[in-house]
Amino acid sequence: MTAIKAFGAICLGAAALAVHATASAQSEPYKVFDTRPVITEGPYLSALSDTSVSVVWMTDAPSHAKVRLSDGDGVREIEPQVDGLVPVGQRHVVTITGLAPGKRYSYEAIATRVVKLKPYWPDKGLSTSSPAAAFTTFNPRQDKISFSLVTDTHEDTARIGRLMKMVDWSNTDALLHLGDAFHWLDSEEQLWAKWLRPTVAALGPGKPLLFARGNHELRGSFARQLAGYVPTPEGKYYYARAMGLCTCWYSTPPRTSRTTPMFMPS
Repeated sequence: MTAIKAFGAICLGAAALAVHATASAQSEPYKVFDTRPVITEGPYLSALSDTSVSVVWMTDAPSHAKVRLSDGDGVREIEPQVDGLVPVGQRHVVTITGLAPGKRYSYEAIATRVVKLKPYWPDKGLSTSSPAAAFTTFNPRQDKISFSLVTDTHEDTARIGRLMKMVDWSNTDALLHLGDAFHWLDSEEQLWAKWLRPTVAALGPGKPLLFARGNHELRGSFARQLAGYVPTPEGKYYYARAMGLCTCWYSTPPRTSRTTPMFMPS
């Protein structure tokens, strides 16, 4: 009987130590290291509408991200969550909703270095912010709209450069790309080098890119990741935007049969 009591006391003691260790881990402050991420690409605006927009950028090290948004009257911060978790990575997407039509906003893209993810508190670094930039949401009631449209650039960066120089950016509300930016898509670096990098360099952080996927964007091993770089608030490649007197539908169905194995039916 004494042995049983002693064993029970040992078990209770071990359980108490485990609970204490867990509580201690939960209450410990996270460590902050003297390291900060570098913004390597962007930020840029994707799929602007009259009430929403997605901000996209890249960092050189894993980070969590947010956007600080100002409408002139107040400031709010938007930090994304996926399944209840704050995303940590090198590509950052913050979708902002609840905007007012035809209103000017300024924003900063902010990334905070995550050195190591732990069960409770991560080891973190410092934050990096992009310079403040501004954009204006579309207004279905505005009396005029100006946009530039390109398509089928097929990785020809020299042609992209020439086309971008033809745009009067001071009087352009948006850049539309109707697909076939690639022959096929095999890697992130190809995506940036052959299309997004020269395009975003011309757009800057304040002019939106509106993209509709072409049939060539369904080809290649990296095709399934493309949506993360040209996100839409709708979560779809094909959508509509009311821009003043103009309503644009972004829809370019693939010419290749949807029943072939590489194009899974949806």
